Amino acid sequence: MKKFIVLVAAVMACVTLLASCAGGGAPELKDVKDELVSLIEASYEINGIFFGEGLPTYERGGSYDRKYGLYDPNEHEYAYYEYVTQESPYLFVEQIKAAAEKVYTKDYLEDVYLMAFDGYADANTGRITTARYLERGVNLMKYAFGDTDSFNILPGKRLYKFDTLEIIQPSDESFMNVSVDSYLEGDEGNILNVNLRFKKTDGGWRLDGPTY
Repeated sequence: MKKFIVLVAAVMACVTLLASCAGGGAPELKDVKDELVSLIEASYEINGIFFGEGLPTYERGGSYDRKYGLYDPNEHEYAYYEYVTQESPYLFVEQIKAAAEKVYTKDYLEDVYLMAFDGYADANTGRITTARYLERGVNLMKYAFGDTDSFNILPGKRLYKFDTLEIIQPSDESFMNVSVDSYLEGDEGNILNVNLRFKKTDGGWRLDGPTY
């Protein structure tokens, strides 16, 4: 019996050591819920900048353009872009990035930034997609060519039933998977359960995937 007790104690010690090496478990929902909810709510604005209507602009041929002559019809380099209005909360790329990185991880934003600020070429089709935003001197411009905004891909505003938030596995002290019921605004009867990912950063928790 004594040998059995010693063996059990040794096994428990090994389990404790392994758990310590692997890091702690996921936090309690009550300790992080407010932060997670704030991130989800803050994501609406960021999603809109990148994937929704985007920042407001002075329309080509609009009243502001006619009054101040903003656009030169003979200039072709920026012919598909419009100036972001001075009333916009963001007037520079770095301001947009600073706001986005308070909500999303830099890993997730890497591809988002490529689409938003650099543009890219599809290796399979050869199709070139221009950037949504460009800085021209001290002015920020947004792509605005055609009747349909190809960057506006949001199906609507996805709302979340925060009382259904649940931390699910796999999750630990630095990474969380969260299950939550959601629906598109105006379609409350069509509930969709989704999983959202969060990562712990030096600045706190951040979303590691889209919320739309």
